[in-house]
Amino acid sequence: MRCSARIGIVDDYHFPHKLLVNIALNLKKLGFDVFFINPSMQNRLMFLDKLDINYIVPERNINQVSLDDIAEIDKKELARKALGLSERGLYSQKFYYKRLVRQFVNLYRLLSNDRCDLILFWNGAYNCETIIAKKLGIKSVYLEQGYLPSTLQIGVNGINKDIEYSDLDFDCFMNTDFTRPFHDIKIDIYDLDRYINLWSRLYVRLRFIIYPVEMIEKLYFDIEAIRKRIYLFGSRRLSNEDVVLPDKFIFIPLQVHDDTQIVFNSPYIKKMEDIFDFHYSEIISVFPDHKIVVKEHPEDLFRKTYKHLRKKYNDIIWLRRFDFEKLVDRCDIMITVNSSCGFQALSKYKKVMTLGYSFYNNNPFVECSLQREHFKDKLERLKHKKLNQSDIDEYIRKFRDELFISGKVFNFTEETLRQVIGFINDEL
Repeated sequence: MRCSARIGIVDDYHFPHKLLVNIALNLKKLGFDVFFINPSMQNRLMFLDKLDINYIVPERNINQVSLDDIAEIDKKELARKALGLSERGLYSQKFYYKRLVRQFVNLYRLLSNDRCDLILFWNGAYNCETIIAKKLGIKSVYLEQGYLPSTLQIGVNGINKDIEYSDLDFDCFMNTDFTRPFHDIKIDIYDLDRYINLWSRLYVRLRFIIYPVEMIEKLYFDIEAIRKRIYLFGSRRLSNEDVVLPDKFIFIPLQVHDDTQIVFNSPYIKKMEDIFDFHYSEIISVFPDHKIVVKEHPEDLFRKTYKHLRKKYNDIIWLRRFDFEKLVDRCDIMITVNSSCGFQALSKYKKVMTLGYSFYNNNPFVECSLQREHFKDKLERLKHKKLNQSDIDEYIRKFRDELFISGKVFNFTEETLRQVIGFINDEL
């Protein structure tokens, strides 16, 4: 292992990242020089300060930043990221753009003067550090939830549609061996739960007082989390929806309305309403003997209502708590923008139509419509496709055994950490 390498880590702003901290501690134990780049305040106060993990943060003075320091191509990418932040956050695109500009200029200066061999990102969609890494030629590794249960995806170009194998055609993908070498590394899982308690959470929130803008934003996400917990607690006492599924139906699982997959990877479906307003009549014309079944995303049940759609399209079967696996098992076709649900449906030999960019669009049993006017023709083609189950089995096996890493962000094992650290080492 190249233990002299200097590795930066970029976390997620909104939750204590025990997975990334465990990766950092194991890399440090192996002799790597590890530091976090602009970590969230809660990760700094809960973990990094207590565990003696280094980090760098940009200066907060916006007056030190000039737009003249930034190339036009970088301004466009920062504006795109700011738009995504405004979709999921509390403030305007202009506010987030100013914040990203300040971070970009200051972090660029810091990383230009401080050697860094590789940066590990969680997702990276909203981080200006992804632009800096490309400009400075710093190698990158990206982590995100995988598309099969209890898996993570890992890549060097990005995640989801940006992952390196997404542009391969089906035959090339199937003929490529993605198996990674085994690394016999001694891994420890550190108990970080002892640092997450009522007092530490209160201390983090008190520290936010000196940054009122961030404090209000943090309060906004705290309220969202509380609403989610209240909903989940209440939903445990609610029985499943008593619905008799039709014999033939097309399943449309809604995605989180402000997810990065919709904000960045969907060319013309910009809100869930667009699916029905654009394509409802085309679906029923191609499949007149099928019903349409829609399930709302669990993350949006406490945040967004689709009552207006239920009223407008009242012949659709609208579900909120119905068992997802049962819907996938029973449906004939799934239509999704670019959700992991489509990948799971494919694994169960279902025909899939996507309306956005995704790394599984290269599968011959998936039809992808990236333009509104192409949808009906693509759906007609999908209707007459014949599935080859052995090809699908081999396709899914490659992801499960060669590409995805076992584990989840909040439930990982020694093998999860071993595979991530081994991947990082192979890229150095």
